[in-house]
Amino acid sequence: WYTDFGSQFVGEVDLKTGKTTEHAIPVLKPEQPRGVLELKPDQGGNLWASMMYQGGIAMLDTKTNQVKTYKLPEQWQGANTQESMVSPMNHHVDGFVWTNNQEDHSILRVNVKTGQWENLGVMKDKNGKDVNGYDLITDEQNNLYLLEFGGTKIGRVNAKTKEFKYWE
Repeated sequence: WYTDFGSQFVGEVDLKTGKTTEHAIPVLKPEQPRGVLELKPDQGGNLWASMMYQGGIAMLDTKTNQVKTYKLPEQWQGANTQESMVSPMNHHVDGFVWTNNQEDHSILRVNVKTGQWENLGVMKDKNGKDVNGYDLITDEQNNLYLLEFGGTKIGRVNAKTKEFKYWE
């Protein structure tokens, strides 16, 4: 499986035959650049993609090849809205898939059953400095871990309480 940073698809390669198949990801914002960045599987083997400037995330059902998108609410959309990371690995625990918005470095999550989004805001250290997670990883309780981009911190957002904690 692979993505193309400048195109709207998730690609699949059959390693035995070399055949490639491209699964189209819908365009949500025609006026914005196209492209998909991160690709991660969930527990069911479905693939989730961060849609960058398209303002959302997408899920490819690998059994049916159907794609479902989750667009950020209009009030959170801007010219530079971009979801660069996605973390679906443990959404089976509470129904939430995590992502981020590189425009303002906020942490977001969507309830995949209801389509309702939550914006948890920008995570900050004790001095008020942003802790910008570039990779987003979850544990078995679907708590989110942020690996700080260009820094030395690892942060955690508690999935139940939404409390933020970090370590140097």
